Amino acid sequence: MFSATASDVKLLRDSIDTAAQIIDEANFKFKPEGLELIASDRAMVVVVDLKISAKAFSEYSCDKEETAGLNLLNFLTILRRAGPSDKISLKLDGSRLHVTLTGDSTRNFAVPILELHSGEVPNIGQFDFPATAEVRADVIGDGISDADVIADSAIFELGDNFKMSAESDSSKTELVLEKGSVALPALNAATK
Repeated sequence: MFSATASDVKLLRDSIDTAAQIIDEANFKFKPEGLELIASDRAMVVVVDLKISAKAFSEYSCDKEETAGLNLLNFLTILRRAGPSDKISLKLDGSRLHVTLTGDSTRNFAVPILELHSGEVPNIGQFDFPATAEVRADVIGDGISDADVIADSAIFELGDNFKMSAESDSSKTELVLEKGSVALPALNAATK
């Protein structure tokens, strides 16, 4: 049985929002050590590897690993209903994920569990990435939204800084984060 409570919904909402920009549905793994979502888009071009530690929650209980398929957009719609001071509670009962938002009132939602085929998700551990960056989820979400206004794709560059850009025939957007900034706490990239 899985249940968890967080006094700040922002981490969960921003993480799901970022993943939902790429994928519609995914299998979540509820594990004793935390939540995990590993899924690829339909074209198998992008892999989302999201892990939220049990330590991110004020209360967390999971006696055995369980998998639940969720529509990310439906789940995100509920998470967006949370007010800034609301506490969120999650409970998995087999056929539904129950979401409770507690603040000035208590609001209960039930999200249906979907039967999703996990399919072949590329093992990203097989790749040797020469650069890594730790970027806040809301900043990536904003960058993706900016790029979506201009083009169908975005380019990520890691060097002395983190850069995300998109370009069309007549327009261009660029997001730049300097190493060590609040939005970019970690950057490891070989410079040319």
